[in-house]
Amino acid sequence: MTSAFVQIHTLTAYPAALLNRDDAGFAKRLPFGGAVRTRVSSQCLKYHWRNFSGEHALYGLDVPRSLRSRETFKRCIARPLVEEGYPLRLVVAFALHLQKLIVSDESLSKTDFKKLMSDEVDDATLLDQLKSNQVIILGRPEVDYLTRLIRERLDALREVWADAAAPLSDEQLERVYQELQAIGKGELKKNLKGLYLAAGLDAALFGRMATSDVLARGDAAIHVAHAFTTHAEESESDYFTAVDELVAQEGEGELGSGHLNNQELTSGLFYGYVVVDVPLLVSNLEGVPPAAWQEADRTLAAEVVRRLLHLIATVSPGAKLGSTAPHAYAQFMLVEWGRSQPRTLANAFHRPVSLDGEGVLVNSYRALGRYVEQMDRMYGKLTERRLAAIDLPEAVQRQLQVDTLNSVPEIADWVAEKNPGRDMMEILLLRFDAPLMSFGAPIVDQYGFIQPYPALSMMTGLLANALGYTHAETARLERLQERLRYAVREDRRGQQLRDFQTVDLSQPFLHDERAWTTRGTLETRQGGPASLGIHIRLRDYWADAVYTVALTLDPPDEPPTLADLEQALRFPARPLFIGRKPCLPAAPLFIGRVEAADLLDALRRRRWTRGPTALTSIGSGGRRALTIRRPSKAFEKICGAGYRPA
Repeated sequence: MTSAFVQIHTLTAYPAALLNRDDAGFAKRLPFGGAVRTRVSSQCLKYHWRNFSGEHALYGLDVPRSLRSRETFKRCIARPLVEEGYPLRLVVAFALHLQKLIVSDESLSKTDFKKLMSDEVDDATLLDQLKSNQVIILGRPEVDYLTRLIRERLDALREVWADAAAPLSDEQLERVYQELQAIGKGELKKNLKGLYLAAGLDAALFGRMATSDVLARGDAAIHVAHAFTTHAEESESDYFTAVDELVAQEGEGELGSGHLNNQELTSGLFYGYVVVDVPLLVSNLEGVPPAAWQEADRTLAAEVVRRLLHLIATVSPGAKLGSTAPHAYAQFMLVEWGRSQPRTLANAFHRPVSLDGEGVLVNSYRALGRYVEQMDRMYGKLTERRLAAIDLPEAVQRQLQVDTLNSVPEIADWVAEKNPGRDMMEILLLRFDAPLMSFGAPIVDQYGFIQPYPALSMMTGLLANALGYTHAETARLERLQERLRYAVREDRRGQQLRDFQTVDLSQPFLHDERAWTTRGTLETRQGGPASLGIHIRLRDYWADAVYTVALTLDPPDEPPTLADLEQALRFPARPLFIGRKPCLPAAPLFIGRVEAADLLDALRRRRWTRGPTALTSIGSGGRRALTIRRPSKAFEKICGAGYRPA
């Protein structure tokens, strides 16, 4: 495997601040090189970077986030299901069973189940049983899947709990417990691994420890060192008072002191160090093996690194924000790209720099320059470098072997370009949402079968109808079909419905009078004996299904263009239907226009309407299935037909 690392070194000064406190309320410290330094923990730095909500925020990316809480099962899984109308005790039983599988590899015992179902406690106490003893890191896709899994199981038991006021019999309780136990560790593990960015963005970047093997343990792709001062600690005990203003205003011989206390404040120039393992980052984000990172789509990874550089340079940690305003930007940022083992430059400050002479900043520059020069002489220059700095001596710039200074945005763009993604294409997103839909398959005799996805001819007809084409324009229809490329995602699987239809074609008015045809013309019915008598037909439909469709045209510039299709879908020439004329959409078909690496990428980045199922791509050359991992049979049952193994 070809390795690649981004190394980020910063120097940032903070005056009169309390950036990171220990359990006693004092600044965190670190002994290094015979001197005590002020320190900021890596956990503190990562927390502020990932939760920053301004410009360049990581959560500004359209990707799932991670949830870190002891109450995830209570707040994000059980409570929404209860609000949907599912019975509280059964919801808690299933959620507790899943929590035990995930945290401790155990299942809910029959004794605990019976106790849970019989305890006379209030609703709040029942829900509190889902509080875990430790913080659990779950990605939003994992939370959505667990919620959907409980919903599916409870729907299968609806006849058991339909009368919410009636207590469950022993036989009914046994059925519930058997349904609960049917959710096994192996099934759960396989299905969670089949989700895209299952653990969320946080875990993909900074890793996740797991206490059982149900959740995938994630190795951190971004390594963050504790920041520390390049010099010996500088601290001050700040004595302060709070005035009781009412007492002070009324006089009465009192000065009005309402509170006396002191707190520690520190000042210092902090060295920070971050390493990005690029292959592992791409692997965590895209679900590919690290060895295959160069063949994967690296668009998201490039944007993550770009944003991360801005956050490292500009986002400050800090306790006592209201009284110290510890908002500072880095005064120095050296970014390296290379394939060799990363190495910190912290040892440049093993000997604390002096506060005298040229000052702590320039003294730190000179110590860093000397150290890098000596390391390059010893091992050779192993990385490409970019540098942004304030008041950097030219001699130090030469020691760092950097020709010119750049701005932080320029460096962020440079790093992103070192990690390019695929060429982007414009894609239209459509939503198929209707009470009935029909994706016609070949008709056999009187049977009108359907398939689990819309065929190329149906998609062509829908778009041609929106554009105002007629059946007679065969050349335009054929060319549109040749250019059309699309992919379909089943967001909510529908129920298959068979409609029984009859028509008496022997009625005189059907032959003696003209009628409107589907082509918009008036014609008289013609035909032999087969056109007479009672005809019976059976037509299949999908009921209550939802699909997301991504489509593009190849080549894109030939008329009609994507812009023409967008306009036609917004303002169609004729009413649109999904498969057959009774299948009128319940919502606008057009969702939006996006840029993505390919059709699959566009679907992966679009939020699920109702949980993930299969990804099926269809083009002019026929059908090909797209997926990442093979779910279990139970996952296929929940998610619906159409799945094909990779």
